[in-house]
Amino acid sequence: MERSTRGEMVCDPFDPCVRVLRALLDASSASSPKDALLARSGLSPAALEEAILVLRKAGLPLAASADGGWRLEEPLPDLLSAEELVARSECETASIRWSVVCLDRVESTNDILLREEAAGAPEGLVVTAERQSRGRGRQGRRWESDSPGGIYASLLLRPNLSLPQAHQLTILTTVAAAEALEEVAGFSPKIKWPNDLIGPRGKLGGILTEVVGEGGRLRGGVVGMGINVSQESGAFPDEIRGRASSLRLETGRVFRRVEIMAALLRRIALRCRGGFAEIRSLWEWRCGSLGKIVRVQQGGSLVEGYALGLDEDGLLLVRTEGGAIVPLIAGEVLEAG
Repeated sequence: MERSTRGEMVCDPFDPCVRVLRALLDASSASSPKDALLARSGLSPAALEEAILVLRKAGLPLAASADGGWRLEEPLPDLLSAEELVARSECETASIRWSVVCLDRVESTNDILLREEAAGAPEGLVVTAERQSRGRGRQGRRWESDSPGGIYASLLLRPNLSLPQAHQLTILTTVAAAEALEEVAGFSPKIKWPNDLIGPRGKLGGILTEVVGEGGRLRGGVVGMGINVSQESGAFPDEIRGRASSLRLETGRVFRRVEIMAALLRRIALRCRGGFAEIRSLWEWRCGSLGKIVRVQQGGSLVEGYALGLDEDGLLLVRTEGGAIVPLIAGEVLEAG
């Protein structure tokens, strides 16, 4: 493990605990004999025992088996651990190697990663928190994230994009988040332009991308995400209770956040390998506003027209009553008809 500029330990795929967990998760049987764990993890017996001790102290239910090996006892707790997140998010065909820091309560995961980006942190650094006291959404709005049960995380990407193309990161991550919920929970949210995940009962989550440019190019993009997973309606403040939802409220089931977050990281890494044309098509397929008349509040102006789709940079194209096609980079969709 290395340390971030804040001093926290950063977990990467080479960490012994990750290698042990990966071996346990990949095992074909419930229990893994010691010799098999040693072979699959590539660790020495002493390193294996130390990693097992660390994982058990972290709260993962590892039990010794009669053959001297170890097994993960079901049901696994809803523990968002860096070791399990890295182990589950690995994908051989992905282009990004994720490294993770899991924190308890912070002001903003985006703020932490913006500082890490300025310090030269590599692409793939992820910061998660159990709670945020100053989480934010688009246009400076507060994102309610000071209660347990949600995914509050930010990740650092350094794609080869020009600054006008930076909005593609928001589109890509929103598609990946929708795909992750579908993969793990079998639930398909709609997308509300530009970055909201919507279920029948209300808003499930959103994406906030903050970018740093240099010489007209994108130097780094910090993508923050908030996804409501296991909250019940009483967890939301009164002012948003009628508009907020969670995966639990939508499906009636409880999911482990680490499995959703890992699926999200895998999807992002895979989508980063492809072109934006496919991502744009997938976003448009999931968007509930296209093909309808929308009213978009953008700054002090109101744009009303027919929502056509996205342009090659990820901007929403709206055809007004006069026939003009207006590209919108941000704003609030007030209604659709």
